[in-house]
Amino acid sequence: EIVTDGFDIDINKWYTDISHNLRHGISQVYTLEDSACAVKMFTSPGISYFSYISTRKEARGKGLATRLVSALCTAEAEKHNTVQIFCDESLEGFYGKMGFVTIGKAVELTI
Repeated sequence: EIVTDGFDIDINKWYTDISHNLRHGISQVYTLEDSACAVKMFTSPGISYFSYISTRKEARGKGLATRLVSALCTAEAEKHNTVQIFCDESLEGFYGKMGFVTIGKAVELTI
């Protein structure tokens, strides 16, 4: 439910993909106060990649996503991993306030 509050996606396809990755230990889902979530999509040597960071609409503006991302960054730093976040361009300012910088742009190819 938290993800559908933050993203315009087909939740059934998303759930199928993420649940497969969870079962195989590729991805992990983190929540804070049942109102914010983040998904660690995968980890490569020294880098953990997060996406689907969202807060329920009624809980926005309370700093929950910031607290969650901060805690995840601390935990990843303890494992000697840096954190990269896949996000929409409109959120670059939000993550910039936490010290993240844009390192590239994703493109979608339709075949």
